[in-house]
Amino acid sequence: MRARALCGLFIAALMAFAPGCSKNPEVAKKRYLESGTEYMKKGKYQEARLQFRNALKVDARFAEGYY
Repeated sequence: MRARALCGLFIAALMAFAPGCSKNPEVAKKRYLESGTEYMKKGKYQEARLQFRNALKVDARFAEGYY
């Protein structure tokens, strides 16, 4: 019974973390940057700020996200 519970817990943890591993960080940060730029053009500065911060969460050294 205990082994079954541990197996279930392991599978649940694997399913929770698997989607995060499949994303390419380079693509993600560029999408956030592009989205933030579009929001800036539309005058939606709060939304743009959030997107730029999301890009920096992916890569803290992403200079374009700071700019």
